[in-house]
Amino acid sequence: MCAGYALRRGAPAVCPSYCCSSRAPSDTFITSANTISFFGAGLSAFLGKPLIGITNPVPFRAVSVPGLVSIPYIGPVLFHQDPLVYLSYVLVVGVWWWLSRTRPGLHLRACGESPATADAMGVKVTAIRYGTTVAGGALAGLAGGYLSLAYTPAWTDGMTSGLGWIAIALVIFATWNPLRLLAGAYLFGAVDAL
Repeated sequence: MCAGYALRRGAPAVCPSYCCSSRAPSDTFITSANTISFFGAGLSAFLGKPLIGITNPVPFRAVSVPGLVSIPYIGPVLFHQDPLVYLSYVLVVGVWWWLSRTRPGLHLRACGESPATADAMGVKVTAIRYGTTVAGGALAGLAGGYLSLAYTPAWTDGMTSGLGWIAIALVIFATWNPLRLLAGAYLFGAVDAL
């Protein structure tokens, strides 16, 4: 089911990515992002009304990593989680490695930092931007599926409570580094838990 959420979020990400591409001025990007955010919130409230109060009959079960779960303080926090949290650990390390150690990852970074230079090197900037937008939409869909199926085992209206905007702030806080992003996410999560 989480894969379905990922597919539903990844495919529609192509249209907003066109609106937010380098061809559009920055005020168009801001307007487009806010419009998509408001539209998504309204659409989810409309489509989710029949689901309010229905709980997930098979919630994700926490799995402990033997040996690591007994580490004082951090063991239960990091190593007594459900399988999708462990997948996120692998994704963070994998994305960090891919961005910093592979040619396609370096091309992606070049497209973000200096699109004109990347284009001069022969990199297809627009194709990379669309591809990464679709991949980001798919990962956001996976996160939404996790939120509604595992984190809170029932759908409620407004369940994200602006978590997408916090995720954007978290990326800036981590200075676009996936490893720092993981540490920052745990910091934000700890503050939220208080």
